[in-house]
Amino acid sequence: KGTIYVNLNELAQFNETELLFILGHECIHIYNNHIWARTGWTILEEFFNGLDTKKIGTLDVIKTLYSLINGLVSNNFLTPREATIRDQEYEADELSVKLIIGQNNLETAINCLNKLVNHNLNISSHEWKLFSTPIPIMSMGQRIKELQNRISNPSFSYK
Repeated sequence: KGTIYVNLNELAQFNETELLFILGHECIHIYNNHIWARTGWTILEEFFNGLDTKKIGTLDVIKTLYSLINGLVSNNFLTPREATIRDQEYEADELSVKLIIGQNNLETAINCLNKLVNHNLNISSHEWKLFSTPIPIMSMGQRIKELQNRISNPSFSYK
């Protein structure tokens, strides 16, 4: 069970198929329980952040090495939580096209994503913060390219 909040003024710019793509995307998040994976990473981060690092000095070293290795090897310098968010967005885009609006409407989905960033593909689709500095998880251009790859190449998967 989940709730989707909409801004009716924002939605006025989208046609019916684009609206189906947006709502389908959000419904995929709910159906696949994406919020629980994000919540799990947040709880884990809060747990580690709450530990007294003066008493457990080696934990800082372990956390730093883990983040560095994990980022270098598999997540393009994203924390596990942010990598999960990126992968969930890719999945929700892909499934919304395949299951809701149909693969023949891929260009409509791309146009919709373009509208969300006012056709500036360099704008971040999602961000995370490091020392209060916003860092993009992915640009809208990257998100669109990933969607095109997943739809045009059925065996393609980010991971």
